[in-house]
Amino acid sequence: MLISLAGPASKPPPRTKPSISITGPIWKTAAKGLELTSRVLSKALDVPAKNKDALPNQAGELGKDALKLREAAKAQDVRQATENCSASI
Repeated sequence: MLISLAGPASKPPPRTKPSISITGPIWKTAAKGLELTSRVLSKALDVPAKNKDALPNQAGELGKDALKLREAAKAQDVRQATENCSASI
């Protein structure tokens, strides 16, 4: 037989807001991140041989998609932001 000395089960602490605040729609933040990633990828120096030929093309496509996402975020167009992406996952 088990006896608990801790008393009745305690409630978990209340949830608090995350410490990271995102101003405006999250799409704008995502678009900025994708644009930065595209720029960094296009300048990568130590790229594996099997990816070297495709990387500039993929970085360019990522940049185009980031631009589309940024424009959709400005227009607050959810459909455009989620459907018009050329990247393959």
